Amino acid sequence: MGRSQGYTTSNSTPQGRLRGGAPRGPHRAHRCQDPSTGCYMYYFQYLSKTYCVDTTRETNHLGRLINHSKCGNCQTKLHDSDWVPHLILIASATSPQYDYGDHSKAYPWLKH
Repeated sequence: MGRSQGYTTSNSTPQGRLRGGAPRGPHRAHRCQDPSTGCYMYYFQYLSKTYCVDTTRETNHLGRLINHSKCGNCQTKLHDSDWVPHLILIASATSPQYDYGDHSKAYPWLKH
């Protein structure tokens, strides 16, 4: 299964400037109910709890278009604002790729 979507940029973003916005509505980080769901779920720890961002559903949020790669070229930074966690992706290339961290054999498309 190949990549059908992705996010690329043709210009650089000045250091310290953010692109996109904070997740809202159903894409706001929520307490994880089932860590076995996998593939389009991003799990992280905040204040000793496991949270999950589910990007399975199509939206206009650019973060959901970041492709998986075991050799990713961006990193995630956690920022809290009024006790609400926000994720910031920092990319060093025009085609950001991130290691989703799910290497389960149940999802063979994540092998690369």
